[in-house]
Amino acid sequence: MGVNRNHSVNPHKTQLERIVEILEREGCISRNQCLRMYISRLAARIAYRLWVDEGYPVGQKERHWRMAKHIIAREEEAERQAPLAEKPAEEKKPHKYA
Repeated sequence: MGVNRNHSVNPHKTQLERIVEILEREGCISRNQCLRMYISRLAARIAYRLWVDEGYPVGQKERHWRMAKHIIAREEEAERQAPLAEKPAEEKKPHKYA
């Protein structure tokens, strides 16, 4: 089953949002499944960086995985707590008859 490219995709969405939109539309995957996969891959990348930064220690996989999950949870909480960014005020152009 190929991706039907006849549907327009909003260019203002993130890459993850565009992928989820396409997969949901094609019935291939649910949004929750996609988000779980994304978070799991992100955690794996963070855990790998922790392992490298610590000099490749043996037997620390579970600890690095827990630390990665903690980092992601902390970032998610910070995003929830942050006030919504306000749109920058548009410069008022002088009225052409002023």
